[in-house]
Amino acid sequence: MRYIVIDADKVSRKPRTVSHIEAASLALVAQTALQMLDRAGVQKGQKVLIHGAGGAVGSVACRQHTIGGYCNRHSLGHQR
Repeated sequence: MRYIVIDADKVSRKPRTVSHIEAASLALVAQTALQMLDRAGVQKGQKVLIHGAGGAVGSVACRQHTIGGYCNRHSLGHQR
């Protein structure tokens, strides 16, 4: 078995409603979404069309775009 050391402020508790498999996959999904927004050069206040927003990466990208300060919910035009 291998171990790593990481700062406590870089981790959080897994919610009870999320399985270990779901929690493990979330890191990859979130990293992919953040890289996509970064590589696209998305700027604050800019309108963005996120194709496939109902999938894992797309839904995280929508959430990150909203709470990341890029734009507000109204300008996203995502499904409710």
